[in-house]
Amino acid sequence: MLIRLHAIDRPRRHAIAEVRRRSRACRPPSGIAGDLAEALMDLGSSLCTARGRPDCSACPLHQHCEAARRGTAGQLPRRAETRERRKMAALVFCIQGPAGEVLLARRPADGLLGGMWAMPMSTPVSRDEFDPDALIRKARWRSIVFASLPRPVRHLFTHIDLQAHVVRADVPCPADIVLREGERWWPAEAARDVLPALMRKALDRAGSG
Repeated sequence: MLIRLHAIDRPRRHAIAEVRRRSRACRPPSGIAGDLAEALMDLGSSLCTARGRPDCSACPLHQHCEAARRGTAGQLPRRAETRERRKMAALVFCIQGPAGEVLLARRPADGLLGGMWAMPMSTPVSRDEFDPDALIRKARWRSIVFASLPRPVRHLFTHIDLQAHVVRADVPCPADIVLREGERWWPAEAARDVLPALMRKALDRAGSG
């Protein structure tokens, strides 16, 4: 509501910072701050709603509202400009044992899927740079033969449009695989319960071929 009152035509996050700056310079008289805050919240929830068109004609602050004077109240607060998602690709290694168990690794705390359980995945790169054959050759599992699946899994993150290309390998004896810190074998159904959406889709793709 205060964004409209001052007609601050900036993305919401920056506009809120400007409202705070102006509010510090204009303190209400002693003893009415609480009542004023409550009244402003009532106006914001009833007449000057953030979503939909504000009912300016019924607002008691109409004559003092700069956005109403300019005819821009319905356009504020301005939404942040959405950045185009980067189109990237990564390779997901689905390694399964004879009972359907799946090799999962805890992702690093920082970055994509931070701290979550996931099947081993290469670092996402731009699709122009993506070379799945080279990634398979560089993989640490030298004795495992991977089969590439034909269709990548697509998943949208806030800033990334990711194509996850899934390769699958069945190993007869999981105990022969040397595990690194943060890796373990999970029963297939239990794995689905801990995997994020991208990895569940990749696991489904590995199962359907």
